[in-house]
Amino acid sequence: MSTAVAYHNATKYSPESINQHPGMDWSAQPAAYREYHTADPIELADLLPIDPNPFTGKPLIEAADDEPLLGLRTVSRWLYFTYGVTAVLPQQPKPLYLRAAPSAGGLYPAEISLVVRGGVAALDPGLYGYNPLRHQLAPLWLGPDAAAALDLACYGNAAVQAAPLALIASAVFQRSAWRYGERAYRRVLLDTGHLLGNAMLVATALGLRTHLTSAFCDRRLNALLRADEGDEGALAVVAANLPGPVERPAWSALPSGTATPSTTGALLPALHAASALGEERPRLVQRGEEQADDLEGRYAARPATNWSTTTATIRSARTSSPPSCCAAAPAPTAAAASMSSAWPASSAAPTSPKRSVSASSPGSTAASC
Repeated sequence: MSTAVAYHNATKYSPESINQHPGMDWSAQPAAYREYHTADPIELADLLPIDPNPFTGKPLIEAADDEPLLGLRTVSRWLYFTYGVTAVLPQQPKPLYLRAAPSAGGLYPAEISLVVRGGVAALDPGLYGYNPLRHQLAPLWLGPDAAAALDLACYGNAAVQAAPLALIASAVFQRSAWRYGERAYRRVLLDTGHLLGNAMLVATALGLRTHLTSAFCDRRLNALLRADEGDEGALAVVAANLPGPVERPAWSALPSGTATPSTTGALLPALHAASALGEERPRLVQRGEEQADDLEGRYAARPATNWSTTTATIRSARTSSPPSCCAAAPAPTAAAASMSSAWPASSAAPTSPKRSVSASSPGSTAASC
């Protein structure tokens, strides 16, 4: 039996287990966000298409006619409508910050980082952390080495190598495990899927094309993010590029190895570790009608014999004019408008996990969570 099957069998609900939650220790709940402290943050709030601005209270600043597509305004909107803070619910002992993507229990286990290769106006190449409470980017590692490390982790994926910028989604597992225990990995992946769906849709609306992949060496990508693999792990990369042909070779997923599940220890980290890919790129599964029929029969409902595979409609939809959702958003709700009073730019931010950052190599930044 695989680790995945063992995990699913151990964590699935039953009539007997559904009401057996041991209760939650509210004093031990992790913060649902990470805040970076840096002397030189990249301010993105003023570039949002919301009037008045939910972070500053200022009127909408219109884009200049000659503003490049790949610039801070596009980055600001991409990150905000992917996973930004959209409203604040006053609660005790601390407020609940709602995000653009839904999350089981409002726990928001995901974190997003940005790797800039070049060609993005007013944004130097390097690795950046996203601060959702202030809608800022924190420079973590400036220079071309961050993109080179991403390329190495992604096995030379041509779509990643050609992309001017890439979003990396990772998960802090304890944020969900605090409430859902071993079952939290299910919630983490669902939550991250919502985030990735937003990232793909918003990028398309902004006029970009995207390539989503989970085919990467986990150890190398976690090292790029400076993630403690016992607490956090990378889950996906979204490469964003200008319109054009798809680069090859490119992979969205690759097969992980097989291993006998452990009979001791926590199942959540065991499953995540079992799905990890190593430093050598796994071989692609060979295609063929016979093998395809076998896989279809095992794992999916068999399609009808005359099932159409035409994709002309999808292609035409992708090449049509971008929708106006990211060009001018309606006025925010009262809850969203209250964000500017919840934490004005000059005030101290709420208590949170903190990372003191410097734009140097990964090993030289002091971090504490």
